[in-house]
Amino acid sequence: MDTSAVTLKWALVSLLSNPEAMRKVKEELDTKIGKERRVEEADIANLPNLQAIIKETLRLYPPSPLIVTHESMEDCVVAGFHVPASTILIINAWKIQRDPSWWELRLEFEPERFIGTRWM
Repeated sequence: MDTSAVTLKWALVSLLSNPEAMRKVKEELDTKIGKERRVEEADIANLPNLQAIIKETLRLYPPSPLIVTHESMEDCVVAGFHVPASTILIINAWKIQRDPSWWELRLEFEPERFIGTRWM
């Protein structure tokens, strides 16, 4: 199964557990798109609730939880840790996106956290 399909499934599961988010996006789609046609890529910029649902789904369920490895070219300091040259670094996106120092209600599906932010 490809990453897009998995992300879509997580979005649907998350919406089923959050009826208010489901109601908001349904109302947004009915109002801005209607029932006569499908959503097109050009519509997405005008659908903030749909954008927020996708962003929150990707935050909670990243398609690739470990970001591509990197090798440090020289000694450096990352987040206060000394990293020697030639060290292989693996970034754990799953952990970062659930870090309580960055995210309130970090384990909850809360798409509205993205509404009106710089990430929209």
